[in-house]
This record gives sequence, C-alpha cells and structure tokens, in this order.
Amino acid sequence: MNDEINLKELLDDGNTMIVCDANVYLHIYAFAQGYCDFAVECLNIVKDFIIIPSMVEIEFNQHYKKCYKEIRNKVSNAKEQCRKPLNSARASIMTACMNLKKMQFPDVDELLQNLDRKIEEQLTIVEDFFIEREDTLNLVAGKWKDTDFVSELVNEIREKGQILEPFTQLELYRLCETGRKRYEKSIPPGFEDDDKDGIRKYGDFLWWIQILQYAKKEKKNIILVTDDVKSDWWDKNQDGIIKFREELIKEFRKSKQEIYPFISSAFYEKIAEDYDIDKPDIVQYALEITDEDYCERISEDVFYSIETELIYNGIYYIDEATAHIGDLGIDEFEIENWSFDEGMQLERDEDEVKYNLKFSVQLSGDSHCYSGRDDDTKEVIESPPSHHVFYGTIEIEVIRKADILLDFKNENSFESTELVYGYLEETEYVPFIDEWEFDEDDVDVELEVDGEIFTVNKKKDAYTSCPMCGGPLSILNDIGGVCITCSQKYDV
Repeated sequence: MNDEINLKELLDDGNTMIVCDANVYLHIYAFAQGYCDFAVECLNIVKDFIIIPSMVEIEFNQHYKKCYKEIRNKVSNAKEQCRKPLNSARASIMTACMNLKKMQFPDVDELLQNLDRKIEEQLTIVEDFFIEREDTLNLVAGKWKDTDFVSELVNEIREKGQILEPFTQLELYRLCETGRKRYEKSIPPGFEDDDKDGIRKYGDFLWWIQILQYAKKEKKNIILVTDDVKSDWWDKNQDGIIKFREELIKEFRKSKQEIYPFISSAFYEKIAEDYDIDKPDIVQYALEITDEDYCERISEDVFYSIETELIYNGIYYIDEATAHIGDLGIDEFEIENWSFDEGMQLERDEDEVKYNLKFSVQLSGDSHCYSGRDDDTKEVIESPPSHHVFYGTIEIEVIRKADILLDFKNENSFESTELVYGYLEETEYVPFIDEWEFDEDDVDVELEVDGEIFTVNKKKDAYTSCPMCGGPLSILNDIGGVCITCSQKYDV
C-alpha cells in the first residue's frame, strides 16, 4: 500500500500534509510499551506536516484521558495478572479435594494442605519477582507515568495553528442533512456509523468533507491515516487484503489533489523506512496487546461453537465412575444451564494467540439399559429411561489472530475453538421403575416425578449401597452419596 512513494521526499516538497483519524492517536495508548514509544517517535518526526480536523480533535478530547489512565495502570496490574491463574488453580484444587472427601477418600485433608502449600510457594515467587524488580518496572512505566506523550503531541500541533476551524452551526446542519442522504445510499465514508446518536453518526463524513475543502483551498495532497477498517473506508478481498474505497479516491481527486491512504502500522513502517529510524517487530508488539474484557466478550460465541459437541458427545466428559448411566448410554444431552467463569491467555506463536476459557455447565439426559431383543424383529429392547443431571466445568481453547489494527475495545473475533477438557459429575438421578420385580416384603413408596406418580421400591431400586453402612442407596435416601441415616449420624 503506497510502497512506491517516499514520505520524506513527499513532505519536504511542501505540497503534502498528513491527516490522522482520532483512532490513530487513541490506539497508541493501547499498544505495548515499546510500540507506544515507536508510534509517538514517528508522529513527532512529521508533526510539522500534521493537520487535525475539528471533529477529530473533539473525539480525541473525549477519550484521551481515559486511555492515558489505562496505559499508566498496565504495569501496576501486571502482578495481579500473574497471581490470577494461581488463585484460580487454588479454587479448582479445593473443589476437586472436596469431591474426593465426599467419596470418603482417605487423607484428603493432608493432600489439600500439601497442594495449598505449593500454590502459596508459587504466589511467593511472583511477589518476590515484583519486589526485586520494582525499580526496573517503575522505569518501564516511568516514561508514561507523568507524561501523556500523545496529548502533548496534539497540543503542539494545536499551538502551531494546525487544527482546522470547526464548522458553523448552519454548516453543520446542512452537512448532516447531506450525510443522511449519503448514508441512505451507502455512500462512504461513515455509513457504518448510522446507528450512533446525534451528530456522532456523521463524524467521519464531516472530517472527510473538511479535508476535501482544505486540500482544494490550500492545493495540498493528503496522506490520510485511519485505523477504521470498516467497509465504509476500505474494501477487503477474499485474501483479507484491504484497499481504500475507489469512490473516496474519485471524490478526493475532484479537488485536483492526490490522496495517499494508510493504516497506522503501515504508516509508521513507512516513516521508519524513509526517515531511517529503528522500528520494532510490529507483530511482536501486537501480540503483547491485552484486553481483559476480550475473553468475556467472546464467551457466548465460543460456548455456542461447541454446543453440538456437548449435546452429542457429552458422555466423554462425564465422571462415569460415580454416575448411574445405563449400559446403553445417553444418546443426546440437553444443556440446562451454563456460565462463563474465567479466561486467560496461554501462549502465542507469531501472530496466533491461544486462550483458555473455562465454563460451568449443567447437562441432563436419559439413559437406558439393555432388556433383550424382540423375538420377531431382533431389535434391541430398551428399558424405560432413567433421568440424569450432571454439573461441572469444561475448558475451551480459542485461537485468535493478533493484528496491530485490532479494535481494542470491541474486537471479538477468533479463528477456531476446541473443547479440550471437561469434568461433570452426576448431581441428580431418577431411576426407571421396574414394578413387576417388587417383592411383597420390600418397602414401596409413591414418588411424584414431573407430575407423575411412581411407585418406588426402596430395596429393588437401589442403584448402589451406602459406603458407610452398606445399606441400599436409592433416590429415596441418597444424601450426597451416603444414606440419610449415616449422613445424620456422622454429619457428612
């Protein structure tokens, strides 16, 4: 994109100026530290040639303070980001050990204490790391700790008188009406913002018109830089390569001037190349961009992507050793409920980032037992259904493509998902009723299930025995894996 031009020569000729969209300035705050410095250095080199449309200045002023606050907090939040997965592991270990305790495993308390001690040791390592490097880490954050370099740059441009005069109220009224008509016909730019409120929806259109007027009046070519890669600015081919909208190029050339469109990463690279300055590895810094809300934003779409896997292959994630599933299994599960627990970045490989998202899930399903074959058709005869409910956690790995042009506040794309782990335990069990096998001496109890009355035999319908007293354990007396009597006697 514009590889054939030399920015330095173009600007030194005095016939070309630079216009950056507000998102170009604001995105700098979200870059990794080294890339922040690089971007600011590039803009400072060419600041004498930058003009700022009035609408761009307004948008920058609305958002830069919040963005600056976020970049100052990056280092201070780093320690907590290291502690978070360890604390999560501690909670998971606690849950697993409590399940072992319910199953009467011996020495579970000792196991829990040993594991908890190991986690505490890891947390201490993290704490020591940050204490020992406090000066270094403060130095890393120090450049931006007391100085907002982006805001300073914009102020310098403002002081040089390179902010374009805002439109009058009458001009704004007329231009917004023109913008409305253009949006109805999907004429770029700005029609993708039609859902915004008030004058904000016409922001892109207004500053586009302003630079058209400036270029025509001052007879200046324009280097236009924007990270808004929606379809009202750029076209994208099947290979993902973007190209500036031809309609915009034609409209600009009516001013008798040339336009050179860039995305910010390409613009910075071109400055580095043409002004002979060191440039960082852009992909590397792009991969270091973090967004704490990303995992939560994508959680719903990620879960829906593996729904079919859970519905038809949920049996692979059930703890069958503690469940009472019939020998013909469960053909299809129903997802009763789910919730997103947490997500974290696992690793990166060039421009691919791998995340792990953890969910709590409740499934239900009916199982059947083999009851023989039909004498005539030879088809398998199934028992009446037993109903099961399962609850536990699943983990999904997500692959994300990292790009310097990510919309850091709203981007929610991912390349692929894979259900990599699941552990669900049976929490409810309603066995089928086999009334014809009842003995007169056994205890029959009427039980209402989903509005229907069933006769349940306490002995015959026992699906296992109590691990403490050896007595029959059925839906009538099962309290967390032991019978009611033992539960009350031993307080378990």
